[in-house]
Amino acid sequence: MLSKVEIATLIYSTVKDVSPNGAPSGPMYAALMGAGVDLETYNEVVLKLISSGYLRQSNHQLFITGKTHQLFM
Repeated sequence: MLSKVEIATLIYSTVKDVSPNGAPSGPMYAALMGAGVDLETYNEVVLKLISSGYLRQSNHQLFITGKTHQLFM
């Protein structure tokens, strides 16, 4: 099972790689579901990334904000 830090890193890295068009949240969750991540954990991590200022969400698309941190480099 992936830790929440590993999940956050994967989500942030994926969104960063596809930005500025944003990454669709649904397919990203589906990919992580295959690694044993449940919906509650996925939503918790995404909301934490948004509330911490690393991501923003619009119409189920996730975008990076430009904020970086050692964890995500």
